[in-house]
Order: sequence, then C-alpha cells, then structure tokens
Amino acid sequence: MHLFYFKHNRHTGIDAIPCRKICFTELTFLLSGSLAYTVDQKSVSLKSGDVLCVREGSTRLRNRCENSDYVSFNFYKEADDPPFALPTHIVGGVTNEIRLLLSACDEIHAQMNDDSERLTLILQCLLKQLAVNLHTPVLSPLTLQIKNYVAAHLYDRISLESVSKSVLFSPPYCAAVFRRETGKSIIDYAIDEKMKEAKKLIIEGMPLAKVSERLRFDDYNYFSRLFKKRTSCTPSQYQKFTFLNRDI
Repeated sequence: MHLFYFKHNRHTGIDAIPCRKICFTELTFLLSGSLAYTVDQKSVSLKSGDVLCVREGSTRLRNRCENSDYVSFNFYKEADDPPFALPTHIVGGVTNEIRLLLSACDEIHAQMNDDSERLTLILQCLLKQLAVNLHTPVLSPLTLQIKNYVAAHLYDRISLESVSKSVLFSPPYCAAVFRRETGKSIIDYAIDEKMKEAKKLIIEGMPLAKVSERLRFDDYNYFSRLFKKRTSCTPSQYQKFTFLNRDI
C-alpha cells in the first residue's frame, strides 16, 4: 500500500472536484458537517459520522462545501496487499475506535516530517477496523445497557435480577433479548468479563486470593475452575506465565 496524500480539513471552505476517473483509492471520514459526491454517476450524500470509499477506476465528483470537518487518505494498492471489500458509503462508520486512530494520524502528521510509513500503518488499521465494524451485529439499546451495567459492576455480585432492575425490564425479557443478540446468557457474559478483569489484576500483581475476593467470588476453588474453563489454565499457571514473560 502506498499512501501519497493525507489531509485533515477542519471547517474550512472545500473546493469542488470535477468529475474524473481516479487511478487511486480515496477513503474519507466525515467528522462533522456534510459532503456531497457523485461516484460512478450515483449521488452520495455524507452526513456527520459517515465514511466514503471510492475505488480505483471509479469516476468521482465532489460539490463545493463551506464548512465540514473531514479526514481523507489517497493511496495506491500494491499487488501483495490483502483485499478489502468496503461499500462506497458507510453510514455511521466513524466509531470511537476510528476516531482514536484518526487522532493518532493528526499527532503523527503534526510532529513528524517523514510520516508516510506510520500513517500507512494506521491506514491499514482503519481499513481493518471498518471491516470488523461492518461485520459486527448492531446491538439494541437494551443489550448495550446490560453490557454497560456489567462493565460498571465487575466488583459487585451480578445477577439477572440486579441487571433487570437497573435497565427497568423484566428478567425473562432481558435474558431473551441478550441471548438472541449475543449468543450468551447475561451471567455467562458477566463471568467472561470478570475473567478478563481477573487477568488484568493478576498481571498487575494482585495476590490470587485477593483477585477472587475483589471480583466477589466467595469460593476461590470455584473462581479457579471458572478461570481455567475460559483461559485453559489455572490462575496460578497464568500468574507464573506472566511473571516469566515479565523477566525476559
């Protein structure tokens, strides 16, 4: 992949681009405002949070716009680049992960004279993240609320009743919606998240018994069995592996 153009336009006047066939790929992230394109004779109207991907060999026209905040990359694909299949218009494609990557581009572009190699690496990450986002199922507000509740209560006892009380829906309804959208029960999801937190606490050096207690598992043996089931090793084995790698 050869990146030859990067620009972050911050709310300045945007000149029109006449209709022409392009020999590169353009990837544009609209952070705020609006942009109007014509791609292969089809109108594409971008709103805040949308992404535009114009493939090499397409015809492209852009209308003049007075006030928009957008980031654009122009690049050539190399023969050995992994394929990517993105639609021309991705509605709401600018997620939090995408914004963080774009912020990193701004920092690199501002601080380094020779930034093309680093910006190319982030561009590759952006393409991968867009592909992941497109294949990630859209979750309902209820499921997102449940996930947020679990994240905020990892150090508490979590039950179906406590979750349903927080989101103001009945336990059976919460359980049914969450399983339909994630393929897991709420409690299984909560245990998975607690095990992720347990790994983080172990890496930070917290004693194993304290980790179990901190995550509100009264029985250490039960905690150890759950940990092994989800990580294929016991907490003590994970601790030894972590310390060995730390010493290398």
